[in-house]
Amino acid sequence: MFADNSQTRPVGLCRVLYNLFYSSELLLTALTAFAIRNGYTKHRDLVIGLGQLLILLLFVDVLIEIAEILVSLYGTAPAHFIPIREQLFGPNWYIFWILGAGFALGLPLLVLATVGRKSALATGLAALVSAIGFVGIRWNIVLPGFAVEELPGIGQSFFEPHWIYGSYVPSLMEWQVSIFAVGLALVMFALGYSILPLEAEVQT
Repeated sequence: MFADNSQTRPVGLCRVLYNLFYSSELLLTALTAFAIRNGYTKHRDLVIGLGQLLILLLFVDVLIEIAEILVSLYGTAPAHFIPIREQLFGPNWYIFWILGAGFALGLPLLVLATVGRKSALATGLAALVSAIGFVGIRWNIVLPGFAVEELPGIGQSFFEPHWIYGSYVPSLMEWQVSIFAVGLALVMFALGYSILPLEAEVQT
């Protein structure tokens, strides 16, 4: 979830696909609980069942993350261990420890394994918190890639004002593209929510 290994390992695509599946399950659980009026009450068993599946997905994600960190830290290639070290102990350490380990994994796992077994509301909230943490740590995919030059001299090959290794700040255009993408997704969701039925229509 935290490390971007798609450029350093041939199995990186599998990691991306797992993240897509995992994040989709998070959103599905949260939407089932809250997008439908009183969804956590009407679909209590379904929400709790999705929450139990989330426990498995979160646990697998923890194991994958531990494996990625250990392999990278014990490696000798700077392009591998420096970005990981930057995530764990760099200036933006809170993205990994608070948003990632805390909100995206730790807190949801604790809630789902305890009160989430009986409370659909707690399960929905845990999925929502994990989704927020998951979105927040996407920043951690970008920053470590600028911690060290993977190709020697690439930083001097062309000039870009905001592209500085070790100190990356998104440009105005990048913020605008991100805001546009989020806005477009919200508009599409709002249209689908208003047009498509979320519950079976009552036959008269």
